[in-house]
Amino acid sequence: MSETVIIADASCIIALKNIDELFLLQKVFKEISVTPEVANEYGESLPDWIRIKKVVDEKKIALLELELVRGKQVPLLWL
Repeated sequence: MSETVIIADASCIIALKNIDELFLLQKVFKEISVTPEVANEYGESLPDWIRIKKVVDEKKIALLELELVRGKQVPLLWL
């Protein structure tokens, strides 16, 4: 089992939900986190085992937004 995964895009969560296999994330990873933007993109309540964490380095986000769409951040930004 891997330690932690940070999901930076809702697509994988949505796809697993659509095939009733969302539980696989919990089986593979000890801790799963998403940003509030990813949670909003998902559009439904997330299971309680998926944590929502706000990105803490907004300066890096501003720089990344020049090239990326918000909600697809580099996972290490809240470290």
